[in-house]
Amino acid sequence: MASRPSSAQSRTAWVTSYGNDGIRDDPDLCSDSQVYPGGDKNRNASSAKSAQRGGCLAAIGRGLRSLWATRQTEETRTNRELYVKTTLRELVIYIVFLVVICVITFGMTSTTMYYYTKVMSDLFLDNEDDNKVTFRTMTRVEDFWSYMKGPLLDGLYWENWYNNQSLPADEMGFIYYENKLLGVPRLRQLRVHSNSCQVHDDFSDFIQQCYDAYSDTIEDTTTFGPGGSQYTAWVYKTENELGGSSHWGQLATYSGAGNVQNLGSNKSDSTDIVNSLYDNLWVRRGTRAVFIDFTVYNANINLFCVIRLLVEFPATGGVIPSWTLRTVKLIRYVTIGDYFVMACEVIFCIFILYYTVEEILEIKKHRLSYFKSFWNILDIMVIIIAVVCVAFNLYRTVEVGDKLKKLLENPDIFSDFERLSYWENRFCNAIAIATFLAWIKLHLFRIILGDFDFNQLETANRILGPVFFMLFVFFVFFVLINMFLAIINDTYSEVKSDMANQKNEFEIADYFKKGYQKMLDKLNFKRDKIVDIQKALQSADINQDKQLDFDEWRQDLKTRGYADGEIEAMFAKYDIDGDRVLDEEEQRRMQADLFEQKAALNKEYDELEGKRPGTGRRSSSRVSFDESGEESDDEDSGTKSSRTGRTSSGVSYEEFTVLSRRVDRMEHSIGSIVSKIDAVLVKLEAMEKAKLKRRETMGKILDSITESDGTSDEMKREQMEKLVREELERWDSETSMVATSARGGSPSSSSGLAIRARSRPDSGHHGGQEGKEVGPAGTDNSSTSTS
Repeated sequence: MASRPSSAQSRTAWVTSYGNDGIRDDPDLCSDSQVYPGGDKNRNASSAKSAQRGGCLAAIGRGLRSLWATRQTEETRTNRELYVKTTLRELVIYIVFLVVICVITFGMTSTTMYYYTKVMSDLFLDNEDDNKVTFRTMTRVEDFWSYMKGPLLDGLYWENWYNNQSLPADEMGFIYYENKLLGVPRLRQLRVHSNSCQVHDDFSDFIQQCYDAYSDTIEDTTTFGPGGSQYTAWVYKTENELGGSSHWGQLATYSGAGNVQNLGSNKSDSTDIVNSLYDNLWVRRGTRAVFIDFTVYNANINLFCVIRLLVEFPATGGVIPSWTLRTVKLIRYVTIGDYFVMACEVIFCIFILYYTVEEILEIKKHRLSYFKSFWNILDIMVIIIAVVCVAFNLYRTVEVGDKLKKLLENPDIFSDFERLSYWENRFCNAIAIATFLAWIKLHLFRIILGDFDFNQLETANRILGPVFFMLFVFFVFFVLINMFLAIINDTYSEVKSDMANQKNEFEIADYFKKGYQKMLDKLNFKRDKIVDIQKALQSADINQDKQLDFDEWRQDLKTRGYADGEIEAMFAKYDIDGDRVLDEEEQRRMQADLFEQKAALNKEYDELEGKRPGTGRRSSSRVSFDESGEESDDEDSGTKSSRTGRTSSGVSYEEFTVLSRRVDRMEHSIGSIVSKIDAVLVKLEAMEKAKLKRRETMGKILDSITESDGTSDEMKREQMEKLVREELERWDSETSMVATSARGGSPSSSSGLAIRARSRPDSGHHGGQEGKEVGPAGTDNSSTSTS
């Protein structure tokens, strides 16, 4: 048998090790060879059977494990292929489950239910009495009795065709000729006893009785009305006797007890009952609620409509009507479509069993950590709701069959479908909630976007609608709003800091300055054109014959940079006779036009000067014309001023970006150089410390040699030369290492070595004093080479 490992070692939901783990081998027990002759043979046979049996169990275990393998029961983190395969298998199974649960959910409802409910509500809620009062609009006790005698009895009993012909006996009891009235309607009244509240002493002499608002503790259970009456309306019955249940009204929650009266199976009997109740004051001051209950069934659409009309009589006086119409499908399996839904319900039960085993296996593996995931809790909720729905489905089938059996045996009794329809409605809500939870990611998105209707939610269910709306909106919107505010605040702070650290790229003043500059450039262009034409008129007549032909005109303007089209257009404008020559008259006309254009240009300059943005300073590019036709500037020139204006506006954003990048690169380069310099300084410092240490060591050695007694001067000199030679060799080795590492670097390395080599003394002719001088020199050269 498969054994489940401890939670600390388990990797899957099952293990397939079927050995002798945990079984102690006791040497005192007899072996097979000691008990049976040829024990080895028997033992081999038994071990072979055990292996075969273990292989079968292992195969079954692997099959079960693959059937319920999920990402939480398998080790899919390290095996990517297994992860993909398991995910796809889970997805396919879950899609099939969603399809099945949707078929069951929508198979229980249809648009016909809405129209059926609307027909019944129009008949019993909107029909007017003789006073033009409907059930919805009643406000007085008189309105209640008028409704009871008129629209209620007329709607319950249809005994004639639309042409007033009497219906046959087998077609009696059908509302709208199609909806069978099951049993007879029932009236139920709840009252409170007198003196259920206390009257103030000041009014005790005038007010003898006090009737409080309804409460089950102050119900009046006494018998009232005329004695010896044949009707049961005057006798109180308990909730257990009636088999009823409490009801939540507009003002209070009413119990299932009360004074009950069943109406008749035809209109005349029911009219007599209502008139008797009216004449004997069945509704009195202590009355707090009157229930009207009945059920109709339409065989054409296989739907029941359970109707409850409630009229509340508050302690303030008047009446408050309310109603409940539940259209339900209590007989589930009639048509082919119903049997298809039944098949889906069987598949749904299999899915519930499958997912129940799956969740149990995951809980066994992960223990309490399983409940840390929201989606795991959601799966458990779906399973629990589904199990409840399956149990109710079985209960409803049995209960409906029992009630219909009793009703067929005695059609003149009241058949109470109120509780059954209530739980049928709860069943529809439960299966809808299960479907909603299965599609939760898609359903909640519309409410997040604000697409909801609270009135429809409240109308659909007075309890679940507002509870769901408030909980969802509070939690989801609270989380989302905080998340959005965090994002907006963070982004706002970043943008604000960026704006504070950089200059505005474009301001209103810049806009007006640009517009002013464009207008100034246009005026300067016109001015230049007029000046060029005036100069051309003066200088183009080369032969001085007072006649300006086209070739002379074109040659002069061509040198000033004008195009042939502009030259031709200007010449043709004033060459009226078309002889390609401008005579004196035509030249004077041109001069007059040029002066007019100059006057208009001066006027435009004056207007532009008045609109110039700034501090009121006059424009430096103000242009005027003297009598000779030459322009003069207040300061320099318009072109120069415009260039100055454009230059003084600062650098562009692109130039600033380029400069910023260059500065960043320069800072990076300087940083690398500084780090290298720091590294060189650290090396130099280390070498300096080593040099000082060597000096101290050499000084101590030389002092010990010079101070030693019994040693000749020749021996001392030899010892000093030996020490100096060893020190020089050590410096040479260190310098060669530094030079090798710095090869290809600065040329100072080789020069330093050469200088040190030239400064080295001859060991055969120099004493210790020279050795002392050479040591520091050598050290300095090596330092220079390193740097």
